[in-house]
Amino acid sequence: MIVLVASITMGIVARYVFKSPFVWTEELSTFLFIWLSFMGATAASYDKRHVAVDYLFNKMPKGAQNIVKLVTFVLIMLFMVLLVISAFILMPHVPYKSVALKIPRSLYYVAICLASAEMFFIYLEQMIEYCRETFGKKKEVC
Repeated sequence: MIVLVASITMGIVARYVFKSPFVWTEELSTFLFIWLSFMGATAASYDKRHVAVDYLFNKMPKGAQNIVKLVTFVLIMLFMVLLVISAFILMPHVPYKSVALKIPRSLYYVAICLASAEMFFIYLEQMIEYCRETFGKKKEVC
């Protein structure tokens, strides 16, 4: 985050004070923002801090809440698998490098792949934990 803020600040100072913008600051900030966003999403998943609107969920009977929670876990994990597969498919087909920094554009997809794979395992662990807490000894339910 410090490097991202410093890069953007340097770009602003160079453009408006010295009238000679750095060409690499936008590329670096874009690259860092993508990585920071996906790593932040992973951290939020680990801490169970993703935004959730649970008004209707809280109004449901307990049995329906259990089903909705499990279906949600499964859908999130399927989406993470889809993101990993899509990133793997796209990576070899992005031969371009960034103009100023010469960073391979495929590295943008590495962030998606790593974060999605990690979030898959985080949600799998959370689902197993939820099943153990909710269903007790009935492991065959999950």
